Amino acid sequence: MYLKVPVHDLKIGMYVVNTGLSRSDDPNLYSVEGLITSEAEIRAIKADGYQEVIIDMDRTMVRLHASVGQSEDSSHTFPTTGIAAACGMSGQNQISLSEELPKAEKALGEMLCFVREFTRDIRLGKQIDVIASGAIVEGVVDSVSRNSQAMLGLCKLRSFDEYTYTHSLNVSVLAVVYGKCLGLPREQLRELGLAGMFHDVGKTAVPEQILNKPGKLTHDEFEIMKTHPAKGRAMLFRIGDLSREILDGVLHHHERHNGKGYPNGLTASQLALFPRIIGMVDVYDALTSRRCYKLGMIPNKALSLMFGLRGEDFEAGHLDRFIKCLGIYPLGSFVRLDNGLRGFVVETVDNSPLRPKVKLFFDNAMRKITPEELDLSDYTTPAIIECLDPARFDINPADYVFTT
Repeated sequence: MYLKVPVHDLKIGMYVVNTGLSRSDDPNLYSVEGLITSEAEIRAIKADGYQEVIIDMDRTMVRLHASVGQSEDSSHTFPTTGIAAACGMSGQNQISLSEELPKAEKALGEMLCFVREFTRDIRLGKQIDVIASGAIVEGVVDSVSRNSQAMLGLCKLRSFDEYTYTHSLNVSVLAVVYGKCLGLPREQLRELGLAGMFHDVGKTAVPEQILNKPGKLTHDEFEIMKTHPAKGRAMLFRIGDLSREILDGVLHHHERHNGKGYPNGLTASQLALFPRIIGMVDVYDALTSRRCYKLGMIPNKALSLMFGLRGEDFEAGHLDRFIKCLGIYPLGSFVRLDNGLRGFVVETVDNSPLRPKVKLFFDNAMRKITPEELDLSDYTTPAIIECLDPARFDINPADYVFTT
C-alpha cells in the first residue's frame, strides 16, 4: 500500500518509492527510492524544495500516526469489489481481441508515424496538418469502439520507439479508452484523443539540455519546464481549427485536484473534463513506461500508487472509474494463481474485475507448461493471489499475450 506524505511528516524508517515521475510530471515529489536513515537526509530533502514523498507502507519500519497523509477525500485501501459495484460501465466489445489486433496495430503505427512527423515539423517551424491529425485519431477511436482491449494492450505492451513519441501516443489511446468507458460521444472521443496526442507539444520549445537533463533541475530550469503547457497551447491556437476543449486539455494537463499543479494552480472544480482526464492518464503512462533511467512499474502497482493519491492529485470519482475501466488486473498483468501456476491476463471481465481471463504458461518454479486459458470469472477456477513483475524473470508480456 502506498501513501503520499508531506516532507514535514517524514521520519527515519519510512521507505520512499521511486515513481519514475520527472520534475515536469510532479515538481514537488521526491522519489529517490530507499529507506530514510537519518535526520540529515530529511533536512536535505526539505532544503532541496521538495514538498511530498510517496512511501511504501509495507516496507516502512516506523509506525505512523493515523492522520499522516490523510485527506478529507481519501481512503488508502486499494479498491477491489467496491469499485466494480460502483461503476460497471466499460461497455461491450463488438469483435474479438484476435480479430481487432491487426487493425489496431495498423492504426497505432499510423499514429506513431504522425507523432514523429509533427514533432519534427514543429521544431522546423512548420505547421501541423490538423486535417491529417483528425483522421489519425479517428482510426484510434474506430479501433477502441470495436475492441478497446486490443488498442490498449498494444500501446502498453509493444515497444515501438523512444518515450518522447510513444508517450504522446499512449496518452491519446488511454484517454480515448477511458472516454469510451465514460460513454462520451464519438466527436468528443476524437477531440479527447487529439488533446492527448498534442498534450506535450510545448516541450518542443524547451531546450533539449533541460528536457534530457539526468539530474535534478535547478529552480530556473524548472521554471522554463513549467512553460511547456502554455507554449503548447499557443502553438496550437495559432494553427486554428482546434476546439477550446483541446486547447484546455493541453494547457491544464499538469494541474491537480488539490490545486498544487501548474501553470495556474487550479483545483478540480476549476478544471474542465479534458484536463482532468489527460492529467490522470499522463501520470499512469509515466508510471508504467520504461525509460532510460528506470523500468516501468507494473500496472497493478501503478494503479495502487495512484489510488494512494486519491482525493489529492486525482478526483476520487474519476480515479475509481479509471481503475474500473482498465481493470484491477489490466491486460498483460503477469499473475500467480493460488494453485502456483503463472500466466498473463489476456482479457478483463466487466462484472468480475478480480477474476479476469488468464493464459497460463509457467508452473510455480517458472518452468514452461502447455499453455492453458482459464476464465477466472467461473468461481470453480483458481484465484489470483499476486501480481508479478515480468522484468524480474526477463520475459516480455507481448510475447505471450498476443500469441494465438
